[in-house]
Amino acid sequence: MKKVVVVELHLNLITVSKIMSNNDIGSVVIVDDLDTRKPIGIITERDIVRTIGMIQPHQLLVPIREHMSHPLITLSLNATVYDAIK
Repeated sequence: MKKVVVVELHLNLITVSKIMSNNDIGSVVIVDDLDTRKPIGIITERDIVRTIGMIQPHQLLVPIREHMSHPLITLSLNATVYDAIK
């Protein structure tokens, strides 16, 4: 199983994009705090492309919490496909 990369919500898109690139991943889970690692959102490559597509460079420096998809919906490791569909 792959290790899930998490970042705190105060980071900006440039920093998070570098983390994703360095780890060769397409998304990171946003957490409220690195100690508790409570997931509160997710940033995907698509979220980043949408922001860049707005052609508003200042958006790259806005905290990641402004761009993340939320609320985050999770399933347990034992969940079935049926559980995911529900």
